[in-house]
Amino acid sequence: MSELPFNIEQDLERGRELYQLERNFKEAKESFTETLTSLNNYYDGDPESLKKHQALVYNERGLCKYMQVCFDDAVEDYTQAIQLDPTLAAAYYNRGTICYRLCATKCHEMDERQDLHRRATEDFQEAVRLAPDNTEFQLGLKECNAIATPGAGDEEDRVWDLDNISKKKLVKLLFLLDNSDDTTGTIKHGKLNTEAVKGGIWCFLFFLKYKNLVHNQILQNVLRNRVRQILNCFPLSLPRGSEAESLGFQKDEEDLLILAEAYRHLGLKSQHLDEKKNDIQHRMNFTESEKNGTFCLYAENLLMTHLCDDLTPTLVFDLFNIMIEDKSLCDKIDGDLDISLDQLKEIEGLKEGLFFYMIRMLEYHKMQNRLYTYKLQHFLHILNKQRSPEEQEIITKYLLKLEHYPGECQPTGLCIVFCVTDDREGADLEITKITSVFHDILGFTIKVEKNPSAKTIDEYKKELRKSKYRFYDSIVYWFLSHGTEKDLLLPNNKEYRREDFVDSFSKLDNFSKKPKIFFMASCQGNEHIPVEETGNYEATIDGEGKTYVDYPDAAHDTSYVYYQMDRSVYVDCVCSSLKEHCGKNITQVLEEVCQKIHRIVFYSEEKKTSEEKEKEFEGNAKQACFYESTFQKTFIIPKGL
Repeated sequence: MSELPFNIEQDLERGRELYQLERNFKEAKESFTETLTSLNNYYDGDPESLKKHQALVYNERGLCKYMQVCFDDAVEDYTQAIQLDPTLAAAYYNRGTICYRLCATKCHEMDERQDLHRRATEDFQEAVRLAPDNTEFQLGLKECNAIATPGAGDEEDRVWDLDNISKKKLVKLLFLLDNSDDTTGTIKHGKLNTEAVKGGIWCFLFFLKYKNLVHNQILQNVLRNRVRQILNCFPLSLPRGSEAESLGFQKDEEDLLILAEAYRHLGLKSQHLDEKKNDIQHRMNFTESEKNGTFCLYAENLLMTHLCDDLTPTLVFDLFNIMIEDKSLCDKIDGDLDISLDQLKEIEGLKEGLFFYMIRMLEYHKMQNRLYTYKLQHFLHILNKQRSPEEQEIITKYLLKLEHYPGECQPTGLCIVFCVTDDREGADLEITKITSVFHDILGFTIKVEKNPSAKTIDEYKKELRKSKYRFYDSIVYWFLSHGTEKDLLLPNNKEYRREDFVDSFSKLDNFSKKPKIFFMASCQGNEHIPVEETGNYEATIDGEGKTYVDYPDAAHDTSYVYYQMDRSVYVDCVCSSLKEHCGKNITQVLEEVCQKIHRIVFYSEEKKTSEEKEKEFEGNAKQACFYESTFQKTFIIPKGL
């Protein structure tokens, strides 16, 4: 195939950019139409080469029409592409995909369903014949064959009776299953997550455009196919207990945990699904609290479902009109949807379908994820104008929630405690305090590692790459030891660089875009600075047995501090404050903790030998506590169970 003239190649690339990068299907379709005109008018190359170029453009334009749910027009373009170039495998696959999708909307006994299934099968077979190594084409053929196999639906039918589930719940279920952000969670599954979301967008749009379709089976059948794929997954055969096994879970296995939790969240029951879920949880080494928790759903999805529940049909209708008038979205969201306010009020599930379609489009076009919700907040601010007090209360409530990190699940987070107990009296008491507050009050899963070595710390980095940790919404690290300004002291005075610890544990994929908090309760230096006014608060450097958080009235001079961290007092201050202020902004609470510790005055008079004198501070001194925040949203102290 000869090269295209430069100007035509530019037009073609522009259309692809509009489609693939900007997700602007309307303008991309128009761009490809112009490219076809240019090819017909100005291309003077080999006629056969011209046909192949035209076939590629027709196929690309068909994709734009497909994403706009203009199926008949898309099939025409794919058919034209095949007539021009019978060897173009992608055109067969794309045309087969439409027939397969439409087949899923028809009842089993309908002749039209059989015809669509036959056409889809023939196209998938031809695509596989022309490109036998293409796994996407192979999967299309496999799924197409599965829906026609007698008894293929038996297993998922044991999970639920789809006909008896309301459309509202079906729409919610489809939304809860996916996460459109390919940079969070299990990164290796990012592309598969994005493809699943594209299918969800297509389904929501189909539901909105064909809302009066008899029985509206598209939701049931799309979900049925997803369930079949999930339930028929086969675990990888990897050595038991190996690192490969702990990291080698397939997307379908993780999706099954999400499906089971969504199922429970919506009030549905399934013995068979629970059995599969229990098996995967066992192989993932779930703890009892993790098994009994509700954290296998994406917190950002749960937040959006709560918002959808509280918005009235009128608010959703007006929100849609605000969004399609926005310059950045008017060419991306389908503004030709024929939906009235009366229909949103009367047709079950339509309000949810429209709202979730808008949310997924924001995410798909990189305008929203669990961390960045500013575009949605902007639309809600516009929506909030000239509303009734009741409506303003709803919108204002979620504008505030969107300022926070999403945290809708249990356990509320993961807390890891590295504690050096050697030569540190009171260390076990510190662990007890942290556990009682973070586990019993705040609802965190606790992991404690006493006297950690550098190897142990590195093993934790590998541990936190495991699949189950992607479900946690936050992580807290405690490091309790002696130390210097630059180093943490491990047992036997082994040094571990403080900066390396924070840096490496901040970059774990499973906790991307999630709050990470470091409590580094270790010495920051050895210089002791006296204070001018003294209080009456006696403690050793490690605060052995002196862990009261009250401070004397006389101890208010903050002119001088010393950088030796009194760990027990610090742990007690932090834990007591977090326990007292559940539901508050953690940044503000920790700033108060720092101020409180700055005001505490310590003194020591007991000296025995000159050697011991060098190790102890003399007279009165203050300690300095530093809190540094890198939060990109407000982190609210969880209230636990």
